[in-house]
Amino acid sequence: MVMVTIAVAVLAQAPQAFKYQAVVRDNAGDIIAGQVVSIRVSIIQDSINGTIIYSETHSSTTNQFGLTTLEIGTGTVEAGVFGNINWGTTSHFLKTELDESGGTNYQFMGTSQLLSVPYSLNSGSLTLTSPNGANYIVTVDDNGNLITNCFPMPSVANAGPYQDSICIPAILAANNPQYGNGVWNVVNGTGGSFADTTNPASEFTGMPGNAYTLHWTISNACGYTEDDVNISFLTSPTVADAGPDQLNTLTPTTLAANTPGNGNGLWTIISGTGGNISNPSDPASSFSGIPDSSYTLRWTISTICNSTYDEVNINFIGNVPQPCPGIPTITYEGQIYNTVLIGDQCWLKENLNVGTKINGVDTAFNNGIIEKYCYNDLESYCDTLGGLYLWHEAMQYITVQGGQGICPVGWHIPTDDEWKILEGTVDSQYPVGDPEWDVTGMRGFDAGLNLKSTTGWMYDDNGTDLYGFTGLPSGKLNGHAFYNLGGACDFWSSTEYNAYAKLNRNLQYSNNGTARYNSWFTNGFSVRCLLD
Repeated sequence: MVMVTIAVAVLAQAPQAFKYQAVVRDNAGDIIAGQVVSIRVSIIQDSINGTIIYSETHSSTTNQFGLTTLEIGTGTVEAGVFGNINWGTTSHFLKTELDESGGTNYQFMGTSQLLSVPYSLNSGSLTLTSPNGANYIVTVDDNGNLITNCFPMPSVANAGPYQDSICIPAILAANNPQYGNGVWNVVNGTGGSFADTTNPASEFTGMPGNAYTLHWTISNACGYTEDDVNISFLTSPTVADAGPDQLNTLTPTTLAANTPGNGNGLWTIISGTGGNISNPSDPASSFSGIPDSSYTLRWTISTICNSTYDEVNINFIGNVPQPCPGIPTITYEGQIYNTVLIGDQCWLKENLNVGTKINGVDTAFNNGIIEKYCYNDLESYCDTLGGLYLWHEAMQYITVQGGQGICPVGWHIPTDDEWKILEGTVDSQYPVGDPEWDVTGMRGFDAGLNLKSTTGWMYDDNGTDLYGFTGLPSGKLNGHAFYNLGGACDFWSSTEYNAYAKLNRNLQYSNNGTARYNSWFTNGFSVRCLLD
């Protein structure tokens, strides 16, 4: 369908309005005569694609020539106020839309510039421009007083929402001025700066932990508007300090980083293999590694915004087992035993070898004589691996936990808990007190590996003997039969599980952990003595 404009702005009348005529045709070019049509007209300011400042609708009946006549300014208002249109300040355009059926399904017909406006619509005012470029509308009231208004006034400033506890930098969110120019400045806070003071979405950088009040001003020749926004930045993480380098030290060692005042700390291994940090978030964590190896560890303190880090170098020397202070050796029943200090515990370094040898087919009993078994009934095995003892024989019927048993005076057969302390001391992953050691069966990470001797095990699956315990694969006696020489060793504890089973420790050639079992008291196991 087509609308052909006949006349625009023919005459102005009261109330304010101007006439508009058009011929309405359909898509074939035929006149639409004697029909009710709906028309919507809109006044656009500044340009053809500018802002609609007024809109109204009309229902009109075309005459026999398809002509319709409207008084623009008297229709049904959809938006704006016709009387507020400032006709003399800028260009205006008329947009028309039509529904030939008289409904509201409007279709765009076209937009054309209003080249003239009736004098009476603009005769109540005078527009003047000052040397600084400001426009002024001068009007007169009924008493003859002149009223001067500057236009356009600057857009109302909006500095955007407050930003509390954020990372640096802040991205600002002020409004983009339609009229006037915007500028940022700091009204409260020190050390802050803008990437672009004229950009409403500028980046703002400040000092960590500081708060700022920022001012957004929009101004032009007619004046200014302003608004504030508050910004606060999160505190920076504490500067990380990994502690002093530890060179030529024994494994494990205790780290010495600083405790974060702000943020969370985390240890990581930067270089070196086989190392283990027992608690990565603890600045004083235990760290273990392979002897004769070097490591670089990083201590990082982080917040949600950023992080700081520092590194420490650690060099482990080979563990040199140390004898117990003041007790390098003891002599017991004519045999010399070496001692070794592991953590705070003083152990005999060899399996106990005391008593009279009996054959595996015989049963030791309470006859006041300490009786031992030697693997395959050969005394030479007792000389190198120590004796094998039934539990009651080892304890000599002293059932109180921690009893001396057949150990020398001042020494005793260790309890189950004392074995746990040894295991936690030599294991690189599970420290003393870890619930891992309360489990029955094979446990730990490398406690068994570090307790086993460096020779004698099956398939050359030897241990590291890092602490000098020198666990030998002494085998055991079970049911009057000897077996597992070179493959395992078992040690009694003094702790009873029940009347028939006692707690013991087991090292195996094929596993790096240590086993905790409830074993029949009729088994023949090795005995190690612990200083009272």
